[in-house]
Amino acid sequence: MPTSRLPGLTIKDKDLEKAGWFSAGSEGECRRALAKLDRDLVLLDDGARVYAAVWWKGEFILGDASGRLCAYDTSGHFRWEHHIGSSVGDIDLSPDGKRLVVTTYAGFLCLLDLDTGERDPFTIGTATHRERRRWIFWKNEPKPLVW
Repeated sequence: MPTSRLPGLTIKDKDLEKAGWFSAGSEGECRRALAKLDRDLVLLDDGARVYAAVWWKGEFILGDASGRLCAYDTSGHFRWEHHIGSSVGDIDLSPDGKRLVVTTYAGFLCLLDLDTGERDPFTIGTATHRERRRWIFWKNEPKPLVW
């Protein structure tokens, strides 16, 4: 949504109810209802509690409470996912856009190489990104655990 629209944007619960956005309908029905409500709203994920997000190469990368990273294009279509394993705290990109840094509420710090061209056989997901390194910071450990 264009940020210039935000100051005047007010949506009441009744409007959402009327549009059917929070209904138990299919993803397609939700998308159509959103389009009727406001043509600039795009449904990315109707079930995630998003804790962090970043924009990268035409994709919104969302980090959610279930410990997944999911990417969607500007139309809201799913592109890929990568499972981290704990609620995502923060996401950031390296200045050159080739690495993603992800922190979690369980004390993980993950460094991912983006667009490697092949799936990582040791991770859960559909992305062609590979974990370069993971640090785990737990209070009973004298030093971070690394792999």
